[in-house]
Amino acid sequence: MNTMNNFLKPYDAIIMMVDQVFIKKAHDLIVILKKYRAVDLIDQIGVRAQRIKDYQMHISVPEGYDMKDDFVEIVNYSAMGCIQLHSKPICNTTDELIKLYEGVLKQALNDMLIRTKGKEEVLNSIDTETFNHLILQYTDAVKSSLNGNGISGVSLKEQFLNIINYAIFALMVINKEENK
Repeated sequence: MNTMNNFLKPYDAIIMMVDQVFIKKAHDLIVILKKYRAVDLIDQIGVRAQRIKDYQMHISVPEGYDMKDDFVEIVNYSAMGCIQLHSKPICNTTDELIKLYEGVLKQALNDMLIRTKGKEEVLNSIDTETFNHLILQYTDAVKSSLNGNGISGVSLKEQFLNIINYAIFALMVINKEENK
């Protein structure tokens, strides 16, 4: 049980951080959610993941760039993808959006707890580059599925949930490195 608490404490800290960002932007995100389709959201996730990859490979990035911001946006755009896929009509109030968002994050946590074995080992053995690479792979899979080309036993919502968890894991690794 202690091992699980050691894992859940940093996971919950990341959830609180991304939640605060989402709440601050909730009014604007309602507009984005109504305007963008799921494929547009996955494109936004891909742009952020590619920018992270460019940063990790020391390719040109804006001055003052912090990849944590992009991982936070990946979590939030992925949650919006889940909301859009399973919430018709799209919500109209920030309170409704935040409630749906928090439900998606709880679902991501539950999914991770069920599916991820050796959670602490994951954080000790995998770096942010690997998590970002996995996000890019899932981004391609979701795009392919949304365009009707993907054949997968995993639902689109599950793929968005996987992206959420990989981004959270990356943020946990970053926080762990910053707190050494």
